[in-house]
Amino acid sequence: MSTAQQTPPELYFLVFSVLSVILSVGALVIAFGALQSSRNSVKASIFDRRFAVYSDVESYLASWMRNGEPDQELLSTLVGAWTRSHFLFEQDVTDYLRKVWTDGVEANYLCSIIKGEANGDYDVAVEKKYALLKFHADFEKLRAVFAHTLKVSHSK
Repeated sequence: MSTAQQTPPELYFLVFSVLSVILSVGALVIAFGALQSSRNSVKASIFDRRFAVYSDVESYLASWMRNGEPDQELLSTLVGAWTRSHFLFEQDVTDYLRKVWTDGVEANYLCSIIKGEANGDYDVAVEKKYALLKFHADFEKLRAVFAHTLKVSHSK
């Protein structure tokens, strides 16, 4: 017989069991970290898409304010932003973008009356055109509509 003492099989079982629990906990921690990273990535992607809609609308309104009339070339960008808004925002944002769109089309028509390119009452057209311009010149309204969906939350 050997004088060296043999390790009982129960001890091996206990060591391997403890090691497997430690490895399982490590894998769980890594998986949770990957899940958090994935969530943050999705949030960042959604924010980028939402901000692109906001930027398109802001560009359209800025051009309207700068030129005194909506830019027909930017109208397709606004309509695209409105279309994307159906999938990215609550209904209030989509409704606001629809109002910007329809008011922009109306303002363009009023401009054509003012320029003599279309029939209509000149004085009424001037009054309505500037009322629409004044209504949409308030960029705080634009920011307020988008604020609740563009705020970046720092909570975990």
